[in-house]
Amino acid sequence: AAPTGFWWQSLTGYHWFVFLIASSAWLFDCLDQRLFSLARVPALKALQPAGTLPLLYFVAIGLGYILVEITFIQRFVLFLGHPTYALTVVIFLMLLASGAGSLAARRWITLWQQVRLPLIAIIAALAIYCFWLPGFLGRHIGGALAVKLLISAAILIPLGFAMGMPFPTGLRALEGRQSASIEWAWAMNAAASVLGSVGAMVIAVHFGLVITLACGAAAYAAAVGLTHAFGAESVVPAGL
Repeated sequence: AAPTGFWWQSLTGYHWFVFLIASSAWLFDCLDQRLFSLARVPALKALQPAGTLPLLYFVAIGLGYILVEITFIQRFVLFLGHPTYALTVVIFLMLLASGAGSLAARRWITLWQQVRLPLIAIIAALAIYCFWLPGFLGRHIGGALAVKLLISAAILIPLGFAMGMPFPTGLRALEGRQSASIEWAWAMNAAASVLGSVGAMVIAVHFGLVITLACGAAAYAAAVGLTHAFGAESVVPAGL
């Protein structure tokens, strides 16, 4: 039977425990990233002339990244046969591919408007994965581990490569336009990533992994819209 009442009424003690731990991690991450110290008057005065809308771009890509990553970890637990395999493979491949994408973005993206290309590619890939991935993984779940690792790499590396481009490109755009906001961008992105892990857990438990992945795509779609906040004339300087 379908659950009745509000979604939080079905949370067990374990869910609330994980929520408390993750929320505490988010709080300490905010402290570590100086989010609270940045809220002091001098930092706010430096931020106000630049505007806050560009910072929402970093919140969006932080939420999108962690929602996608956690969805794939959960999806690959069954596919690879063990949580440790899924955690190791997904995090390793996505971070490796994202690092390569970040490096490539320094050479390939020279105009701010170009950052929309990897963002749109991410959204398109996630939309395809929402409908295609569950059945595809189910058909190959009985394969050899080496084959499943190759399949995992083929799925995760292109996506991770594109997901590594928006964040460093945004930082470079801020460096050329609003250098006082760079610390804010780092802090907001990190805080959104940790808080997004809590949201991913709740969404996955109550709405499923497909909806969780769709929420990640929605976050990247919001990032596309927020690229306008940087200004059409924004340039991306070399370096950083």
